[in-house]
Amino acid sequence: MNNYRYGKNKIIFLLSLVIIVVLSVLLVVPDKIKSTPVSVKIPSYRAISDLIFEHVVIRVDDLSQATEDYQALGFTVVYGGSHGGGFTHNALIYFRDGTFVELIEYKNRWLLRSLLRLGILDVFLKNTSKHLKYRFSEVVDYPEGFIDSALLTKDMKGTFQQVIDRGLTVAPPTEFSRQRDNAPLVRWKIMSPIESVLPFVRDPYMPAIPVTNDMVTHKNGALGISQMVYGTRALEKTVNGFEKLLGITANYPRVEALTESNLVIFTLSKGFMNLSIRHEDIVLPDKRDGPVEMTIYAKSNGMSSVPRVKRFSRDKTHGAAINISYR
Repeated sequence: MNNYRYGKNKIIFLLSLVIIVVLSVLLVVPDKIKSTPVSVKIPSYRAISDLIFEHVVIRVDDLSQATEDYQALGFTVVYGGSHGGGFTHNALIYFRDGTFVELIEYKNRWLLRSLLRLGILDVFLKNTSKHLKYRFSEVVDYPEGFIDSALLTKDMKGTFQQVIDRGLTVAPPTEFSRQRDNAPLVRWKIMSPIESVLPFVRDPYMPAIPVTNDMVTHKNGALGISQMVYGTRALEKTVNGFEKLLGITANYPRVEALTESNLVIFTLSKGFMNLSIRHEDIVLPDKRDGPVEMTIYAKSNGMSSVPRVKRFSRDKTHGAAINISYR
C-alpha cells in the first residue's frame, strides 16, 4: 500500500511539474513573425551575390555507421561534436574550396517527436523569433538524406537588413554553439528564412575551426561542391524567395516564362557554383521542399577508367542523391 501511495504521489508530482513548466513557457511565447511588407525601395540586385554557398546537411540515423559508409566512398570524415543542448551531434566532410557536408544525428528523438505530435513546437517556435529551432526540430522523423543547406555571410547584421528590405520574411539571427573534444566552445549566429526551402544563413565560426590539409584530402579526389539542386512544389514562389535572399536574379529562364519543367539556375562564386531549382512532387512526399541532389567536383588523378560522372549508391550515402564529377 505504501509503495502504491508513493508511486501515485510521484506521478502527481511529475504531472504538476510538467504543468508548471508549460505555464511558464506560455508566459514567454514569442510573437509570431508577420510577413515582411515589401520595401518601398526598389530592391537592388547584383551580378554576384554577397552570400557564399557553404554546406549541406544530411540527416542520418547512426552517425558512426554513416561515417564508416562515407569513408568507404573515399571521403575523409571528421567528427565535429555536440551542439548546444545535446540534441544532435555531427561529423563533417571538408573540401578544398571551403564547402563541406554535415552529417547529423538526432539524439533523444522521442522527446522532439512527442513535442511535434502534440503541437507544442508549433505553438512556441513555428513562425516566431525562434523559428530556426522549429526548422531544425521538424526534420527529426524525416527519412535519411538531405534536410537543409547553408549560406555564409561576413556581415550578419547587414545581410539581415538587406533581405528584409527586399521583402523576405526571416527570423532574426540566433546564436548557436558546438562543443568539440578538447577544443574551445565554438559559437556562431544563424538567420533563418521562414520559407524552409531557402537555405539558412550563418556567420563565421568564433573562434575559427582549423581545417588541415589532411582533412580536405579525399581518396576519391573530391575538391568541393559545384551544384545543389532544390526541389519545390511552388516553383515561382521559391525562385522569388531565392532572388530576395541572394540579391541576384535567376540566370535562366526569366520568372515570367516559368513552367513546371524548368530548371532555374542561380550562379554563385563568380560563375563556379550553381544553385538549381526544379519543380518536384515525386521525391518530396515525406519531406518539406529543399535540397534533393548534390554534385561534387573532383580530380581524377590520372585514372582514365573512372567515369566522368558517377552517382553514389544511396544505401551508402544514407538517402542523399550525390554525384561526383571528375575534371
